Amino acid sequence: EGARIGVIVNDVASVNIDAKLVAGSKDGVVELQNGCACCSLADELLGSVDTLLGDSRKFDALVVELSGVADPIAIKSNWNAAKMQGHPITNKADVSRVVTLVDACTFGTDWMTWDVAAERDGWVDPADDCAGQRKVPELLAEQVEAADLILINKVDLAGDNIAVASGLARELNEDAVIKEVKFGQVSPKLILEELEEKMTDVAVKDEKKKYKRVTPSDQSTSTENIGITNFVYKSSRPFNMRKLMTVLNQWPVPIKEELDLELLKEAKDGGYQIEGEEKAPSPFTGVLRSKGFCWFAPTKWSGPNADVYRHDTAMYWSHAGKHFGISAAGKWWGTISKERMAEFFQNDMKEYERILREDFVTEEFGDRRNELVFIGVGLDEEEITRTLDQCLVTEKGMERYRQELQNYMNTIYTAPSSPGLFDV
Repeated sequence: EGARIGVIVNDVASVNIDAKLVAGSKDGVVELQNGCACCSLADELLGSVDTLLGDSRKFDALVVELSGVADPIAIKSNWNAAKMQGHPITNKADVSRVVTLVDACTFGTDWMTWDVAAERDGWVDPADDCAGQRKVPELLAEQVEAADLILINKVDLAGDNIAVASGLARELNEDAVIKEVKFGQVSPKLILEELEEKMTDVAVKDEKKKYKRVTPSDQSTSTENIGITNFVYKSSRPFNMRKLMTVLNQWPVPIKEELDLELLKEAKDGGYQIEGEEKAPSPFTGVLRSKGFCWFAPTKWSGPNADVYRHDTAMYWSHAGKHFGISAAGKWWGTISKERMAEFFQNDMKEYERILREDFVTEEFGDRRNELVFIGVGLDEEEITRTLDQCLVTEKGMERYRQELQNYMNTIYTAPSSPGLFDV
């Protein structure tokens, strides 16, 4: 359609077939060698972009093909970091949007798999332990959540799976443009022009949301019709870790290998078959995806095995399909002064102001909080909220929390310092 597009192709195989296919047709192709643009962005991807833009060649856009285990958010973050450090290539190009291609035929089964990336043939370099440990359902979720444009592919073959893939994708990322396609065919204008308009013109945001519902046959696939909903759980008190772990250890793990939305609807009241039991009613039956930040109260403030670090550590909760994990996500912003915090946002004061406005939920504890998004079928928001509320530190427990924290802080500031290396 007249657009000049440079291509950077990415493959983890020893022979990059994609590069050969594209290079065989046109100029303007650069190949990433190591198959992991998110890890190599500071060097190889930046260099590849520089190579494409050399020799006075002009392109309307550059398209970077990532491997199936790539993290688009990490790539955008690394690019922004390079921009803040003044890397010269970031003055010539920018990461403006993410396009995710979803295989409608396999989306449901991949969502319910136990596999990690290393267990899929050809997905990762066997020597890449980092990428190999990525859980397949989490990869699906993160790549859909990161997208500005989602292409639901193979609609000519997927049948009823189209509704599953499109419906879940819409709930995972309500702001993305979603298009159902065959053979991955999409007009470059959608990516280069219409999507650009969506991302830059806030005034037409509502109109674009209407557009994203349109399929090739001008019919919509409503997520309400297939029962997928979402809500956000919030609390300003920490979780009692023992109580929460008791609940999470009873999380229903389905034994089916396909995502069956009708079965989940029917199981809302009576439960459904899970590993080790016949039927197990649970408020979390039907949860397909949950993620967010959580705050754990220390179980022991001093002495051996003390875990006082929990007071300052933000925990990241991530669940997709049959996979569930909670991992450390760094320190809460509330652990430093607002003046010190502002230094991290010198080039993005709007984000600094947003964090203070939205994430700092109390003056006393700053942004320490629980904020979890739940997406699923037949969700009982009231019951899930009640169950999680019962895992929080009680109001009386918070009085003890404050006292233990004060005792700990007094210990830090009153303990005599040890002799220095040069003390006499």
